[in-house]
Parts: sequence; structure tokens; C-alpha cells
Amino acid sequence: MKNTKSEIRAYLMVIGLVWTTMGLTQPLSGTIAVGYNDGPGMLFTTALPFWPSLRLGVGYTAVNPGRAEKIHNLFMPAGPATGSRKSADVVDLRLDFTRQIHWFELAPLRLFAGPRLAFFNAQFDYPIEADAIDLHSTHWGVGIGLEAFFRLSRYTHLVVSHGFDYFFLDEVVAGDSVYRPDNTSLNARPGVEFTDINEVLHQPVFEIRWMVGVQYRFAW
Repeated sequence: MKNTKSEIRAYLMVIGLVWTTMGLTQPLSGTIAVGYNDGPGMLFTTALPFWPSLRLGVGYTAVNPGRAEKIHNLFMPAGPATGSRKSADVVDLRLDFTRQIHWFELAPLRLFAGPRLAFFNAQFDYPIEADAIDLHSTHWGVGIGLEAFFRLSRYTHLVVSHGFDYFFLDEVVAGDSVYRPDNTSLNARPGVEFTDINEVLHQPVFEIRWMVGVQYRFAW
């Protein structure tokens, strides 16, 4: 998780630098949206003023981490997983190439597509046994979608977005153990392979995204 936070901070610093340097001479716009993406979440995006068709975004989603009893059986001594608690989230960074389109008499529409980078973090707590299991994975992916704009005022629009993201499987980190899709694992528990974990861990793979938000255009 430490590496994840560092990468997110670096990404936000890049966005801040763009806003600070380019926003001095050109109008900026940003969108804050909430919705569902395999769980409730939110998304912040900003267009690059020097290249309006290019957009940066940061998203956060709370998701179901997987099957706590199965994870218990894989990583802990045999026995029932009683009183378990679980939580997980996905932080994704996205770069979109956008294009305006006009279909019939509908509201202004925009297609978007681009690469994705998702950080999955899951925690399974077993209070009775006073133990916990933390699992992390990082996934590259691609996404595509469509969004509609409805004017609210001179500087604001209501944005309704629908899209699909696909993420590729990658290694799962559990403490000092690393489980890889090709089974070249490091410090793996005896008898535990990547396929066993992947079957019971709810990592991001194919995600359907529905979002509603407000876009604000900063002008001075």
C-alpha cells in the first residue's frame, strides 16, 4: 500500500502542476462524478488545457474483496473462519482521448478511450483469531465509454457517463509472498498457487462504469 500511495501522490502532483502552469493563460475544466463501478465510487477528471482532447482522471471505488472463508483456508491454519470482516478498494488512474460526436438530436456526446492503471487493496480480518490478511495487486488495462452533457449554467454541465474497463491479471502480494499468473511465485505457502487466489479474490477484471457528475469550467 505504501507504493500505491506514493504513485497516487505523484500523479496528483502532475495534475496540480498542469493546473498551475497552464491554467495561468488558458481556461481549465474539471469534473467530479459519483456512481457505480463494481461498487460505489467517485471520479475526478480534468482536461489538459494545451490539448483539450486529452484528459487525466483519478477514481476511487469501494468493492467486495472476495470470499473471506476461502481466503482463510488458503493463508491460515485449517479451521472455520468465524466472525470475519472484509473490505477492499480500487484506486484507478486513467488517461482518456476524447472526441465530440453528434447523433440525431441528442445532447452533446463525447466518446472517450484510453489506458488505465488500477491499484487493488483488500483486507480480511478474523477478530476471534486476532489475525488479518492483506492482499494487494496492480493492474494495467484499457477502457472505452460515452458521456452526455446537459447545460446547467454558463460554466457548469451535468455529465452522465457510461463505460467499460478491462484489466489484465498481474501478481498478488500477500505480506512477503508474491503469487504470479505464470506460477513463478516467491515465498508462496505450500500448495497455494495464483489460480487458487484468483478464484476467490475479487480483483478488477471487466468493469462496467455508470457515473453522474458536474463539470465546471474555470474562466477568468
